[in-house]
Amino acid sequence: MRIARLGLLAGSLTILPVLADSQGEPADKALLSTDKLTVYATRSARDSHRLPLMSNVVDARSAEHASASRVADIFDSLASVEVAGSARRNGQTLVMRGYDSDGVLVLLDGVRQRFESGHDGAFFVDPALLRRVEVIRGASSMLYGSGGLGGVVAMETVGAADLLAPGEQVGGQLAAGYQSVDNERSQTASVFGRTAAMDGLLSVSRRESGDVDLSDGSTLPADDEVLSGLFKLGITLADFHSLKLSAQHYRGDAEEPNNPQLGVGDDHSEELVDKRIDSTLWRLGYRYENPDHEGVNLDAQIYRVDTDLEETLTVATGMGAQGDERRRQLITDGVKLENKQLWQSGDSVTVYGIEAYREEQRGSDSANGEANGIPDAKADFAAVYAQQEWQWRNAAGQWLLLAGARYDRYRSKRQGEGAVSGGAGWPLPFPLPGSASDPDPASSIDASKWSPRFGVSLAPKDWLLLFANYTGAFRAPTMTEIYATGNHFCLNIPGAGGCNRFVPNPDLKPETNLTAELGMGLSFQNVWRAGDALNVKAAYFNVDADDYIDLEVNFVPPFSGQPCCGTTQSRNISDAVIRGWDATADYRLGPWQLGLSVAYSTGKNSRTDEYLVSNQPRTAAISLGYEVAAINTEIGLRSRFADSTSKVPQDELRRDSYQVHDVYARWSPVDSLTVDLGVNNLTDETYQRPVALTAAPERNLTARVSYQW
Repeated sequence: MRIARLGLLAGSLTILPVLADSQGEPADKALLSTDKLTVYATRSARDSHRLPLMSNVVDARSAEHASASRVADIFDSLASVEVAGSARRNGQTLVMRGYDSDGVLVLLDGVRQRFESGHDGAFFVDPALLRRVEVIRGASSMLYGSGGLGGVVAMETVGAADLLAPGEQVGGQLAAGYQSVDNERSQTASVFGRTAAMDGLLSVSRRESGDVDLSDGSTLPADDEVLSGLFKLGITLADFHSLKLSAQHYRGDAEEPNNPQLGVGDDHSEELVDKRIDSTLWRLGYRYENPDHEGVNLDAQIYRVDTDLEETLTVATGMGAQGDERRRQLITDGVKLENKQLWQSGDSVTVYGIEAYREEQRGSDSANGEANGIPDAKADFAAVYAQQEWQWRNAAGQWLLLAGARYDRYRSKRQGEGAVSGGAGWPLPFPLPGSASDPDPASSIDASKWSPRFGVSLAPKDWLLLFANYTGAFRAPTMTEIYATGNHFCLNIPGAGGCNRFVPNPDLKPETNLTAELGMGLSFQNVWRAGDALNVKAAYFNVDADDYIDLEVNFVPPFSGQPCCGTTQSRNISDAVIRGWDATADYRLGPWQLGLSVAYSTGKNSRTDEYLVSNQPRTAAISLGYEVAAINTEIGLRSRFADSTSKVPQDELRRDSYQVHDVYARWSPVDSLTVDLGVNNLTDETYQRPVALTAAPERNLTARVSYQW
C-alpha cells in the first residue's frame, strides 16, 4: 500500500535542516535559518529538531504558498493538520491529534483567536498578510492555557523588516492575484519604512470571489468579498526599551448558508443569509531586552479582539422570516506579563509569567430579541506559569530538559443574572481557594486546573536524538456549550414540523488530557552526495482524555410518533483515548529540496468503544522543490495521499482514499518583480478530505504578480 511504504520511509528517514558538529555548533550555518527556529514551543528561540516535541515552521511568503486564498491552504504540506468545514472561505477549522477547532489553540501575533461559533471558523486574517506559521503538536496548555489540547497554531503577520533589504529605509509593494475555481480576484497594497528609532507598515488586501466549482461536478454557493488591513508601528524608547503597536482588521461579506460548512443539497443548504463578519485585533506590546542583564528580559502586552457576526435572512425559513437579523459578538480583553532569565549564555532558560483575560459574548435576534444558541455571558480567566529549560553535556551526550507547570482559574456567568463572580474587574492572578462563589451555581461555572509539562531529549551522537515528554492540557467549556438555549434548527413540514432545541448544561466539566510521547530524530550530512543534508523526526503519542466535550444531537425525525425534532446538548465523555504517530523528513542537495510529512491518529470513547469524530487516516504529504538560479526561477510539486476514512462513529463520515497533486512556479525576471503561477488538483481528482463536509475544489489555476520598490 502506498501510504504504508511512505510510513516506512519516514520511520527510517525534521523539517528543520540543522546539523551539529561534535561541539554542538551548526555544521553548516547556511542551513540554519531564523525562519526555521521555533519560538512558540518553549517561548525561547530554539532549533526544534533538538526539542522533545514535534513542531513545524511554515514560510507563508514562500513560492509554495504565494497563491493561498484561505489561511487553511497554508497547511496543505503538513499531513498532521486536517482542515474541516467546506470549500467556502468561512467555516474553515483545523483538526490535529484527534481534536477539532475548540481543542486547537490559534494565536495571531501572540494573541488568542477564538470565536464561539460552531460553523464559522476562527481565521479572520488574509493569508497575504502573514509571514510565518508555527504548528506545535501535542498538549500545550502549560504556556498558553485553555484550548491547547491538540496543539497550537501560531500565525505572525508581516512587518517592515520582512520586506526591506539591508540598508533600505522605505518601500512599497503592489500585488494582484487570480484563481479560476471561484473566479477570485485579489489585490494587496503595502507601504513600509524604518529609521534608527522607528519602523512601520500599512497594508490593505481585498479579495472578491464567487461560487466554488467542486471536484464532484457540483457548485457551492459562496459569493464573498473580504477586505483586510494591517497597521504596525515599532518605537525604540531608549536603549533596550521598545514599544510595538499593531492593529489588524478583517471584514468579510458573503451570501451563503447560516452554516457555511454545509454542502450542496444538505439540509438547509439553500437557506442563504447575507453575512458580515468584522474582526479587529488591537495589541500594544512592551519589551525590555538587555544582553548585559540576563536575568531580566521582560515582554508585556495588552490586547483586545472584537469579532462581530451579523446575518440577515434572505428568504423565510424555519429559523425566521425574510429580513430577520441575527448577531453574535465576542470581545476578548487580555493582559500578559512574562520574563525570561538566561543562565550560562542561554544553556539554561527560566520563563515565568502571569496572564488574565475576559471573554464577553452577546447575541441578539431582531425577531424576538433573544438569539437562538447565543447566550449573553462572560468568562474571566487568570493564570500563573513557570518553565525551566536546561541544557548540558556529559558522557552520555547532549541533554535538554523541560519542566514547568501552569495554574489556571476561570469563572463564567450568564449575563442578566448578576455580576460575574469575582466582581466587574479582572480576576485575581492568584485566585484563592474557597473564594466567594455565585449564589446561583446552576447559571455559573467556577473551576481551576493545573497543566504540567515534562520533556527530555538526549543526543548520544551528533546524528541521533531520542526524546520523551509528558504534558497536560485543558479546555474550559465555552459559554455557548454551557448556556445555549433556543432552537438549533427547525423543519417546516406540514403536520410534522418542529424544532430541535438547545439544552444548557451547567454541569459541564472542563476537558482535560495527559499526553505521553516518545520519539527520535536523525541528522546526517553528505549522505549520498557531498554537501547534502538529511533530517528526520518521528514520534508516537498516547493521549488519555477525561471529560471530552462532545455535542450530542438527539434528533427525533418527523412522522415518528413523537414531537419533532429532539434536543442538542454539550456533554462530557468521561474517558477517551487517542493514539497515533507523526513524522517529518527533509532532504536538501544544492538547488533541490524534498520534504515529507506523515501522520495518523485514532480516538475512541473508552466506555462505549465508539470512535471519535476527529480521527485521521494514514496521510502523507510530499513537497519537491527545485531552484533554477540562472533564470531566478523556482518550481515545485506538492502531493497529498490519504487512506480511506473508516474509523468513524457514523457511516456518513466515511471517506474514500485519494491522492491530489499541485504544481507551482515562481519567476523573478528582475529584483522588483515576482510572478507566481500554480495549478492545484492537477489531475482534477474527485475527493473529499476526512473531516470536510463537502467535496474539495476541482482543478484550480492560480496566478499572482507582485511589484516592490
